[in-house]
Amino acid sequence: MHGPGSIVFVAGARAAGFGVGNTELVATTPRGGVRDLTSSPTSEYGATWSPDGSRVLFFRRPATRLGKDAAKEQPGIYVWTPGGGAPQRIASCLFYCRRYGFAWSRDNRQIAFLSDAGSAAIKVMNADGSGLHTVCDVKRCGQGLGDPTWSPDGRRLVFSSGSGPPFANGYISPAAIWIANADGSGVEQLTQPHCNVAGVLGPKSRGCAVDTGPAWSPNGRLIAFARSDALVSWLPHATEPARLPSIEVMRADGSHLHSIATCTRPRDFGCYIHGPIAWAPDGKAVAYTPVSSDHPSSFRITTLAGKTTTIRTCVGQGCLTPYELTWSPNGKWLAFVSRNGTTPSVWVIGRDGKGLHRVSRGGLCCLAWVRNTSLSG
Repeated sequence: MHGPGSIVFVAGARAAGFGVGNTELVATTPRGGVRDLTSSPTSEYGATWSPDGSRVLFFRRPATRLGKDAAKEQPGIYVWTPGGGAPQRIASCLFYCRRYGFAWSRDNRQIAFLSDAGSAAIKVMNADGSGLHTVCDVKRCGQGLGDPTWSPDGRRLVFSSGSGPPFANGYISPAAIWIANADGSGVEQLTQPHCNVAGVLGPKSRGCAVDTGPAWSPNGRLIAFARSDALVSWLPHATEPARLPSIEVMRADGSHLHSIATCTRPRDFGCYIHGPIAWAPDGKAVAYTPVSSDHPSSFRITTLAGKTTTIRTCVGQGCLTPYELTWSPNGKWLAFVSRNGTTPSVWVIGRDGKGLHRVSRGGLCCLAWVRNTSLSG
């Protein structure tokens, strides 16, 4: 419960004979020692672990046929309990398997996700695939919906309308942070209430922002998110952006909004916030990756008081660009995926910036610390 736990991620399959594009769920400990959890002739991806570490939700699709080897499993959304038999398919891919952004409720009973069946929408279903309903769609909340995140009490969802905004004439579509009850009621725009986040791109976007990647604090009282300008300075006919990218924090009702960290250079190849934002388990700080031309191989930890520490991710002569920062349950370590070079890897580093070491080669995505469970296959 209070130990570092295991690290789980998606990696390329070692058994090439299963097919091109075959990936597996893989487990390791901070000390190393890798175990393949889902040895199969299929591609498993988009993995998201339940809060109690007992189940994992993922997409599964056949890998490309090689000779007579071919996957027989039907494509879809699967839930699997390690050591509990074969994964169970709870939904077909015919409706909502193009995108992923799964989020488990804290009580492990419900799953929020992004569906793009016809048009994108934030939806919720029970852990067995039943009870599917829409929380918010494009007509109500605008384009670019994504980043659904549950409140710690499991009653509400916060999400963004800016996961993938289009460009037009030097502008990005403004995006806001939204909140709603899990049953779809109480939908409210928390940020930028005076900006038309579903409006037409262009000069009217001036002064508006793109708010993305909302994350609840562990006690559910605060929400942190990344903010950048809706004006793109490096596109033709655009001027210098009026707002530097920043990390914002507000109360769950949208009040007391303020910046705790700001990039020191504009977004045009200088700095922007690469999500997701990761709250420390004690709720006193957030970790995030600012993609910066000054410090491309680092991440930052900022306290609620605004004190920022830059953690360099260099070992020997090589430096790493960290993705998917994930805190250990005890808050002493962070794991991340590095895609530097030809072989992606999973690394662990201390909160103080010491002890950087690789725990596995081959990690592609979907990183998570898992505790309170046996990961025997």
